[in-house]
Amino acid sequence: MNKLSSGRFLMTLIAGIVFLWGSVTNILPADKQFEIIMLVLVFYFNRTDRNGIAH
Repeated sequence: MNKLSSGRFLMTLIAGIVFLWGSVTNILPADKQFEIIMLVLVFYFNRTDRNGIAH
């Protein structure tokens, strides 16, 4: 339950909703959608936890 109310989770959820809305309503062009998805994937798979340990 703590993770569902954490700031990190809420920010991720809000950003996902905004990205989805921008994509569906064609506010974001296709090339920008691709760039955003690639950036998210790169940062997610190269992340470290709060103790500096790579995953």
